[in-house]
Amino acid sequence: MTTRGRPITPAQEAVTAGAVSFAVYLLTRTRDFGGDDTVFATAVDALLGGKGASMEVVHPHHPVYNLLVAAVTGVLRLVGLRPLVLDVGAGVAALAAAGATGVVVWLLRR
Repeated sequence: MTTRGRPITPAQEAVTAGAVSFAVYLLTRTRDFGGDDTVFATAVDALLGGKGASMEVVHPHHPVYNLLVAAVTGVLRLVGLRPLVLDVGAGVAALAAAGATGVVVWLLRR
């Protein structure tokens, strides 16, 4: 495969695969959230509302994810947006999955 006469690098393929998978998620997302999603989002919302961190925010199975969702949600709120924490969490998870897809493509194409 080439782009303007130059071969496409594995890194370019990886970025493309990740971007396409993220776009597909955004175009097909749903609001069918499960129990854990709701519990973690409620805990993140309470943390951002000044109620302090609960055990769910730093859950041992998700030590970084919930804090990352809180950080992204906090930044979006600082710029005047009011996103639903569940949507931010789903977007962060989809972005991580897109990154993993890109890494797999990159590893397979090396």
